[in-house]
Amino acid sequence: MDIKAVFLDIDNTLLDFNECARVALRAAMEKMGERYRDDMYPVFEKENNQIWKELEMGLLNREELHEQRFERILRALSMDESKGHAMEEVFQQQVGEGAEHVQGAMELLQYLHGKYPLYAASNARQFRQVKRLQKAGMMPYIREVFSSEQMGANKPSRAFFDGCFMHLPGLLPENCVLIGDSLSADIKGGRDYGMKTVWYNHDHLPVPENCPADYTVDHLSDILHIL
Repeated sequence: MDIKAVFLDIDNTLLDFNECARVALRAAMEKMGERYRDDMYPVFEKENNQIWKELEMGLLNREELHEQRFERILRALSMDESKGHAMEEVFQQQVGEGAEHVQGAMELLQYLHGKYPLYAASNARQFRQVKRLQKAGMMPYIREVFSSEQMGANKPSRAFFDGCFMHLPGLLPENCVLIGDSLSADIKGGRDYGMKTVWYNHDHLPVPENCPADYTVDHLSDILHIL
């Protein structure tokens, strides 16, 4: 592969969103006077994954996502939906402080930084992601963070990647690799745009037939043998 640059997703690729979200969910529940239970997180994860998929598909915008997310979660938990807005605010504040590394992420950045320009690509808010990467000590390795907020479009849309490459004149998609954990937002989006892709299968799921990724890895350390 003639690689000139590498794009990396942030949540659950570089930073452990699941761990950050558990801490933030507990804080949001306790702030609203609710007792947190461990069985609440799988409900949160299911509803959160679904609403982010709807964002990727263009079925709702970012403001609607933040308005509806905790209403849906509380409804699924048979709890008071009227607390949804306040819980979303607490959750956003708490998760914005989360900077837990995905295992092997720092080592991967250090390895790739010596070989390629690195760019982060995320559907989350620009300021929050930059702040978390700074707190995690990862920003020195990343030249620029591209967010859907900044691009005016979400991964996996072509408009998102158009926005990224407008900032990188002369760079061609076929000379870039995108590493991410989402088959829809990262891998399909990157492939459809003409990029090479590496699927970080952190949940060790069965690889689907006709998987759109050029490479699939269960551990970030496996990428050191690919790039």
